[in-house]
Amino acid sequence: MFRRRIAVIFCAFLRDRSGTMAVTVIFLLLGLVVAIGMAVDYAMAMRDRTTLQGAADAAALAAARAASDHLAANGWSTANAAAAAEKGKSVAEATFAANAAKGVFAGAPSIATTMSIPSVNDVTANVTVAGDAPTSLMSAIGISKIALSVDASAKATLPAQYYQFVFLVDVSGSMAVGGTPAAIAKLQGSGKYDKCAFACHNPDGYYFYYSNGMKVSKDYRELARKDDIKLKIDYVNSATQTFFTSLDSAITASGGNVLTTIATYGTNYSTLVANATTISAAASAAAAIDVEPIQPASANWGYSKTTAALTSLKNNLKNVGDGTSATSRKTFVVFVTDGLQTLPGTCTGYGRCTDISYGTACTAIKNTGATLISIEATYPVIPGDTQYDQLVAPYSTQFSSVLKSCSSGGQWYFSAADGPAIQAAMSTIVTQITKSLRLAK
Repeated sequence: MFRRRIAVIFCAFLRDRSGTMAVTVIFLLLGLVVAIGMAVDYAMAMRDRTTLQGAADAAALAAARAASDHLAANGWSTANAAAAAEKGKSVAEATFAANAAKGVFAGAPSIATTMSIPSVNDVTANVTVAGDAPTSLMSAIGISKIALSVDASAKATLPAQYYQFVFLVDVSGSMAVGGTPAAIAKLQGSGKYDKCAFACHNPDGYYFYYSNGMKVSKDYRELARKDDIKLKIDYVNSATQTFFTSLDSAITASGGNVLTTIATYGTNYSTLVANATTISAAASAAAAIDVEPIQPASANWGYSKTTAALTSLKNNLKNVGDGTSATSRKTFVVFVTDGLQTLPGTCTGYGRCTDISYGTACTAIKNTGATLISIEATYPVIPGDTQYDQLVAPYSTQFSSVLKSCSSGGQWYFSAADGPAIQAAMSTIVTQITKSLRLAK
């Protein structure tokens, strides 16, 4: 009975011309649902494509870096270039797989990597990726996936082929401050050092201490070394050596041509090595960096003639340029100082005047086209030390701004609160100089 009634009603619906509108509405609704489904699925597919693009970019960058690093470590040859290419491809696949795992795909995406290495200074990685985004609503009309494809390219090149690195290191007495707070405390707390924490050095035996009632003339610098107390200058010494040895693998082994100069200053401007043609020679010269000796007849502990030193360095700079030839070298000047200039005078009770007015000399160096890098080996606050109170404290809040303006931009200014921070700054500088990866497209 019930089925017969339903059949009658259905037949009446079919005979009723007004039912045509209902059918039309149904088809319109179906079309709208399909359109919405396609929009949703395509939006999800574009999300997956973005994931693929990010994974491809990362793979290309990693491949170019790996190949470049391989050549840096092993040197240039046709065989090494081929090995570097294989290394790049392997790293690209691993990097892509790790990043592509963040997306949801219909099956594993494929990656094809090609490497172009015509020279040690021109390493390019090209990556092409294909994958499928799964559908949800579109699968109702037989479309279960949407094909996706992306590509990326990365190039690793040395910023230049011809380089010049020039160091100017402050070796005045204040660089003999303890290299860490613990070292300063040890110097201040020891009777052997006469509670000395500021400028505790004298290679000529101007200082003395008592041992078993006897007055013994000693070089505090040597005493600190004997007691394994590392001074600020010790950290500068080792950090400069590490700087050059790091460059040796990052640039020289990659075919770069480098000249290096190391100059020091305090009372006098001295050159430890000039235009060395090997980085190893510069590293060896850096081992001699130490505080400036004091003359026995002088009780004023020497000076920090910063403006004169910067001017001397500028006058000796030659062949500064874009790095394309031996007469146009990409030039980096690394200026290591505690920031205070001290000159002969009667401004204080210590036979000297102090200031921070060497900015014009910094500008003159930058105007040559060189990149000026400033490392502020900051003055530690030394409680109760009258030298610190008279000579340093009046400028303690101004050193950073002066040295930041000296540098060629904020990324080339480093504040190092202690010895380990000086070493970290040197390491960062090497990274910034040799960092060369960029997306080609």
